[in-house]
Amino acid sequence: MQAPLPETFSDKFWHVLEYAILGFLLVRALDHAGIKFSQSQIFTIAVVLTFSYGLSDEWHQMFVEGRTASIWDALADGLGGIIGSWAYYSRKPKIGIKNDANQRV
Repeated sequence: MQAPLPETFSDKFWHVLEYAILGFLLVRALDHAGIKFSQSQIFTIAVVLTFSYGLSDEWHQMFVEGRTASIWDALADGLGGIIGSWAYYSRKPKIGIKNDANQRV
């Protein structure tokens, strides 16, 4: 029987990072899917899907010997989804905004 891994700040950092990547990729996929959703709808869908996946992962761990489920891990996963989704839109050029050379970005 394996002992559960200790929960540390580092553990939460990795949860946030991994799920930020997932959130970023989900928003990107939804944004390019050709479905007419607003940015806020896409953001919300991606965050809900990311958090749901994190919850399902924690649920799964309840049944794996040597692993435990943690609401803190699930919350870190959700935070990662929010950060990743926000990061996608924060780096995406704004259409119609003109730069100094009077050209479209």
